[in-house]
Amino acid sequence: MADKNVVINNKNKFFSKDENFYNGVFCLYSIYKPERCANQILPWHPSNSMLNNYIVNFPPFEVGQEVNMIYNTIYKSLIFTSKYKNKKNCVTYKMQNVVSVGSMGMTTLTPCIIFYYPGDKVQISDLQVKNQFI
Repeated sequence: MADKNVVINNKNKFFSKDENFYNGVFCLYSIYKPERCANQILPWHPSNSMLNNYIVNFPPFEVGQEVNMIYNTIYKSLIFTSKYKNKKNCVTYKMQNVVSVGSMGMTTLTPCIIFYYPGDKVQISDLQVKNQFI
């Protein structure tokens, strides 16, 4: 998820050397570690830089993998679920405090995909908005 207005105001720039740079993106991302011959999945939370160095137990992004995201507007949480190859059980990662810091009335969290490596591809197959009250 990304804060649409923050991304636009940053001119679609997601990284900066500025210590106080806020990119407005809440996501999981994959980096390839050649020394391990493996991908590692890390969270990105623009307000919690300590979280951004934490490797999460989440299946590596691969062709054909399905990743589901649920954003809970009441609890301000973002939940990612997926499966490891040839496994039945889903793996879940829950990110807390997913809140925009944009100006009042200008906060629009939007599904967002950032292509990091050349050749990255994605297919969005289903986008649902559900209003559920407790």
